[in-house]
Amino acid sequence: MLVAQSFSKNFGLYGERVGALHVVCRSESAQAKTLGMLTRLSRAEITTPPINGARIVAKILGDEKLMAQWLADLAHMSDRMRLMRGRLVEGLRKRRTPGSWDHILSDVGLAGATSLV
Repeated sequence: MLVAQSFSKNFGLYGERVGALHVVCRSESAQAKTLGMLTRLSRAEITTPPINGARIVAKILGDEKLMAQWLADLAHMSDRMRLMRGRLVEGLRKRRTPGSWDHILSDVGLAGATSLV
């Protein structure tokens, strides 16, 4: 199983490739093969990965004031997204648009909201 996570949007670091790849293998032989393949792939793709994103994140998380500002910005953006989603659903229901729109209210994150902005 592979799980890829991107943290770029969390810090507004678009294009900085900040994230992680988690791999779970069924056996040690699968793990060894997977590690070898990922090592070759990463060397071919990102021999010298960008470090700016990691430095920015470390600076924000390592400074009490910057982290407080970042958390306030996250809360503000989350509230704004909830408000926009609520207005969209309200408009759809007002216009009696067929379908269930509850998923718009229950979705979280920016990826599901890109069409709402």
